Amino acid sequence: MPELRYWFNRPMAKHYAGVALLASSFDLVHKDTRKEGDIFGGGLTYGYALVLGRHWNVEFTAGAGLGYARYFDYSQSERKPSSPNVNKLMVIPMNIGVSFTYIFK
Repeated sequence: MPELRYWFNRPMAKHYAGVALLASSFDLVHKDTRKEGDIFGGGLTYGYALVLGRHWNVEFTAGAGLGYARYFDYSQSERKPSSPNVNKLMVIPMNIGVSFTYIFK
């Protein structure tokens, strides 16, 4: 998932905002239902990098955006449809996380 960041203070320190892109394939099975397809999307992210020392940071990040999914939705007992039978635009979480980073200087 590529992301372009703008740091408000200096690079790798404090607040930043970003734009992220997402592309993925999925194949989910739950009981007798199967969902198989692709999702494409983009969104905004926000984060904060807490400087721990000269080389170490802890980074907190979260983001949300819009995703377009097209997929096959069918029962395991049925035959797979010839073309995707569900097309949907939805709000999706882009990322949420905590990262420890090491900065080479």
